Amino acid sequence: MQPSLVLASAAAFAGVLLSSNANGGDLGPPPPAAPIVDTVSYRCLRWNEKCEWRWGAATPRYYRCMWRHGCAPAPHP
Repeated sequence: MQPSLVLASAAAFAGVLLSSNANGGDLGPPPPAAPIVDTVSYRCLRWNEKCEWRWGAATPRYYRCMWRHGCAPAPHP
């Protein structure tokens, strides 16, 4: 085998090893975890008071009012 072919294949093999190691290396610390408790917007606190005053607390219309203003996950049956 020719020495230049051996050197070329060794260089190519080393390049593959180095490039795969560079992509799979340590990427630093993991991102911070999401907070367990969602932050409440003051807009929703105001709508809570308005919807409760208009429709009563924990009624289907109250949940629908909150949902319509983007402050509840879905309308309550």
